[in-house]
Amino acid sequence: MKPRKNKIPMISKVKLNRNINNIKFYIYIIYNCIINFVIKNKNLKHTFLFPFILNYLDIKRPDNGEGLIEFSFDIFILSLICLLCFINVIGYLIAIILLNKYNIVEKYPKLKMFINYYEKTTFFFVIFEGAMGFGFLLIIVISSFLMLGVPFLK
Repeated sequence: MKPRKNKIPMISKVKLNRNINNIKFYIYIIYNCIINFVIKNKNLKHTFLFPFILNYLDIKRPDNGEGLIEFSFDIFILSLICLLCFINVIGYLIAIILLNKYNIVEKYPKLKMFINYYEKTTFFFVIFEGAMGFGFLLIIVISSFLMLGVPFLK
């Protein structure tokens, strides 16, 4: 009996090293683009992606505004983050419900490993994003009380 030939070809070390070098090169190009963007826009005060999105949408924080205007803009950003967190949590829960409702694991047993991995990681993300959204809501409530002059903690 002849041994079967593998249908999946083996990747040589040279090809693998070449692919890794290409990936490193693309990461380097993206990194340089981000750095050049930050250097050109010297008025940026943040290092996260969220302010870049606000800048792309042309929503700018007022620089010479009063304290109340800056406070309201910060509350707007925290509220937007909370909204996105809760939308993600609802999306994760709907995906799990649909996976269980239509018995995807039984219909496609080859995907069982991926579905189980997705359910476990989704549980972590639901807890993380729910806690983050709840924490930001607490920050909004506490800072609003402090802005109104109500002593929150005595």
